[in-house]
Amino acid sequence: MSRERVLGEGFELEVDVFTDHLRFRVFGGADSLALSLAYWTAIWALVERTGITNLLVLEDLEPFPDAEPSVFEAAVAHLVKLGFCRTRIAFVDLKEETQANEYGLLLSNEQGIAMMMFSNEQYAERWLRFGADAPLPSSR
Repeated sequence: MSRERVLGEGFELEVDVFTDHLRFRVFGGADSLALSLAYWTAIWALVERTGITNLLVLEDLEPFPDAEPSVFEAAVAHLVKLGFCRTRIAFVDLKEETQANEYGLLLSNEQGIAMMMFSNEQYAERWLRFGADAPLPSSR
């Protein structure tokens, strides 16, 4: 395992590179659409550089207060545009309940992104590691 740190506008991204997955912890700011788009773009750059498509993403940001559906729609459209349909993502929001992000999860899966949300890192990592051979949704 190797560790890297990426500094972004309003956030930091701690990256652990394993042979079978990348582990990201994003922290340092308050969640917003602009910040989410920026950190997902930084994550994508590392996916492209390493070729590793199994991702464990831990979001440790101050919660986005009552995000409108349009926020999730814009974020998922951005992920699709970047190429996340070729990845498998285990997502854990460390400061919000999973229900706060359910709409984003549903949209992601509808758009062909294999994403699952978890309440803790251990469950997320288990799904990512042991479900890695499951087929990814076909991209549209």
